[in-house]
Amino acid sequence: RTLIFLVAAESDVRTIHEGIAAFSTPGNPAMLFAFKHRDEMQRQRQLQDIDPGWYIYDANQDFARMGVETELIPNAACPWKVSDLNRQYVLCSSYPSVLALPRSMSDQALRGVAAFRKRGRLPALSWCGGPELAYASLWRCSQTTEGLMGQKSSEDQALVAAIRKGAGQGHRDLLVIDLRPRMSAWANKAGGGGFEAYPHCKVIFGGIDNIHCVREAWRSMTAAVNKVNDGEVGTWMKDVANSCWYDYIGAILSAMFKVVQEILTFKASVM
Repeated sequence: RTLIFLVAAESDVRTIHEGIAAFSTPGNPAMLFAFKHRDEMQRQRQLQDIDPGWYIYDANQDFARMGVETELIPNAACPWKVSDLNRQYVLCSSYPSVLALPRSMSDQALRGVAAFRKRGRLPALSWCGGPELAYASLWRCSQTTEGLMGQKSSEDQALVAAIRKGAGQGHRDLLVIDLRPRMSAWANKAGGGGFEAYPHCKVIFGGIDNIHCVREAWRSMTAAVNKVNDGEVGTWMKDVANSCWYDYIGAILSAMFKVVQEILTFKASVM
């Protein structure tokens, strides 16, 4: 859909452009319409008349189900705890406001880690196996910003070490699965990126290109399926091979197998 605005004065054009830019990508996500609308409806005491979609998912309850310590359900045995450090999305705008992080890390150190990671995406817990798996867990994060000069962050290394030591098999090297191809990871270092070449870390590269390449492979696979005609030989095998879709699926499944084996067999965390 294309919207066409007929504006008389150039100053009005600038005003409209600034307004769209301000409200479509605000610095604080809490300024987005969805949040403002909810606040207004709550102020008018009409929230009870609306489908309570805000309460379908409760991050605290989900983390508590996994055995992670929350304010409502303490669990001193768990090395992870729920944190509201990202309240109002000030730590990382693309992360949830409720995060599960190592209890041994201070808020100041966590802020240092976020500053060292691309777009503030510090290592955060996605899933925990609970006491049955010695609290072995799965973590997600973005790449470091060490660059070619190898700039290090003591806070980041401490957080990675806390993840490794938190699970029952703390003596085992932490498996770090970098989904990028190895060459891409090294090339990203030239642009200020990096990866976790830390002591007691075993880094494995997944060989998966960026999201644009994966999306294009999916589109090519879809086109190959749509070209199939009954009664015609066609170019199915060649089209499927050229799409590289199954190459990516194989790489994803291979990485998934390593994660499952590390958590279930060795009761160790994976990042």
